[in-house]
Amino acid sequence: MAILNDLPRVEVTIRVNGQTLEEHRDRHLSEAPETISRYIEIQSGQTFEVHIKTNPGAIRGAGHKYVIDVDGNKVDWGLVEPRHCVGSPKVSISKGTRRKDGMFRPYKFNLFTTDDEGSKAQTSQTRNLGTIDVCIYQLSTVTKLPETPDPAARKRSTSSLILPAPLEPLSEKAVKLQELSHTVGFADALPVGKKRKHMTRVVYASGIPIATYRFYYRSRESLKNLDIVARTPPPPMLEDMRPIKREDED
Repeated sequence: MAILNDLPRVEVTIRVNGQTLEEHRDRHLSEAPETISRYIEIQSGQTFEVHIKTNPGAIRGAGHKYVIDVDGNKVDWGLVEPRHCVGSPKVSISKGTRRKDGMFRPYKFNLFTTDDEGSKAQTSQTRNLGTIDVCIYQLSTVTKLPETPDPAARKRSTSSLILPAPLEPLSEKAVKLQELSHTVGFADALPVGKKRKHMTRVVYASGIPIATYRFYYRSRESLKNLDIVARTPPPPMLEDMRPIKREDED
């Protein structure tokens, strides 16, 4: 699990089928302040969840707002107040991006296609590809919006996040150095329970997060090529498998 020294009572994990994905460190990676980075191994077609565990005593100010970005696109956010984690932890789970119609689309790892053409636009497009970011902001005030009895008015007041546009084929050159092969897409829509909406204000005028948890998701082969995980040693050569002759044998 990803834990920052400056915010030790908050834990962030990526889970597939209820299991936390193993995290790997890059010893050569230089991290920004208040940021922790980990690599995770993924497979095509997996749906996943982001789990944020806030333990008692972790909250600063009036609460924490967390914002989840995938591939540089904001896909979900949530709120944790001190009252949510009194005596026991509060586990916030993001399973996908919400829609105005009360449905959500689960996160899913997808292969993307490549071609031989390169462009500056594609270089910009791949800058944040292969990343899942969880940013936590400290709040000075939390104001709850009143319930709206009019369904039409409620629909107008409900915020919805825009799904990222599907990726066009990327050039081999644009993805080779980063060992990219996947992007985060979305599975078919599912129903989700009603969520209470909040208006929040961030303490810092510049909107600087107090903690950022970054996960680089890659295939097993990409992790090997990046020297994040060890390669499987090759089998011994046949000439190295010759039987050893014992001294008592003629």
